[in-house]
Amino acid sequence: MYTKKMKKVFALLTIVTVMSFVACKNKPAHDDKADSMRRADSIHRADSIAAEEARAKAEAEAAATPDSLKGDSANMNNGTTTTGTTTH
Repeated sequence: MYTKKMKKVFALLTIVTVMSFVACKNKPAHDDKADSMRRADSIHRADSIAAEEARAKAEAEAAATPDSLKGDSANMNNGTTTTGTTTH
């Protein structure tokens, strides 16, 4: 009596398993269009980060330039200050 019931349960599970394999059709789990969109988005992010780093570097160099010019201008005046007096 239990064997007939178990055979029915086993047959039902087998049918469900086969149907689930047929429904999947062995397709890859990912979509090529979605992958290309993700790739383009990450490239855009990388370009944005590189542009931001370049801008920050340019700003840092621009901020450092006046300080270095001040030191050079003091040497060019041969020791004179901005008021015109010498410091010999």
